[in-house]
Amino acid sequence: MQQCSPIFHYTHLQKDEVADPLRAIHRFCVLYDLPELRANLWSWLSEMLSSNETSYDSPERRADLLLLYEKLQGLLDAVFLINDRAASIPGFDQQ
Repeated sequence: MQQCSPIFHYTHLQKDEVADPLRAIHRFCVLYDLPELRANLWSWLSEMLSSNETSYDSPERRADLLLLYEKLQGLLDAVFLINDRAASIPGFDQQ
């Protein structure tokens, strides 16, 4: 079976992270803790919704922003869950 080349190029990943995405997840989780990330995400959302000069001035755009916030919260939870589960892999913490 021929593998198709992806349309999207992973420009923000290092070569070793493209080969093993768990490395990127682990590096991220080592740098940041989940409560701090949640607080920052909430701060960004609050500032965008309370600002008078923003591209999120219509109700539809604000609804989109709220949905993005909700999905990013879930994605952060998933990233940290994946990292916690992968910790049982021998040598994973040395990545």
